[in-house]
Amino acid sequence: MQASDSRWTSTDADLGVVAARFADSTMLALPVIDARDQLRGVVLAIEVERAVHDRAAGVTAADLAQSVPLVSPDDGLETALSALSRNGGDGLPVADRSCAVTGWFTHRDLLRAAAGVEPGRPTTDRGAAARSPHSAARSPH
Repeated sequence: MQASDSRWTSTDADLGVVAARFADSTMLALPVIDARDQLRGVVLAIEVERAVHDRAAGVTAADLAQSVPLVSPDDGLETALSALSRNGGDGLPVADRSCAVTGWFTHRDLLRAAAGVEPGRPTTDRGAAARSPHSAARSPH
């Protein structure tokens, strides 16, 4: 993962760069990655808004970063849910053992996993399909 990836921000990114990242994203938090691709924290959109409002000069992503728990690719659903619930944020970074960020885990990801929906596949209302007049015609009733 490179610090220049639009889903992350680098530790030395200034306030304008971080604000622009949020302006181009639906995320409410961005992982802050150093030059070695190591997680240094997460910056929240609300903290960036406050810094912009305060006209903070010389502020970088590292200055605004907060420590958060990491989710490992090997963690089970229950462990990830516990970490996400305790943190109360938009999501959590997924990192390998060396703390290199490999992804971002959100509440939506958790719900998809719990519902057995594969990432990238649209969800459907299975109850609606069962109630549709077309499915009733195929029903053994």
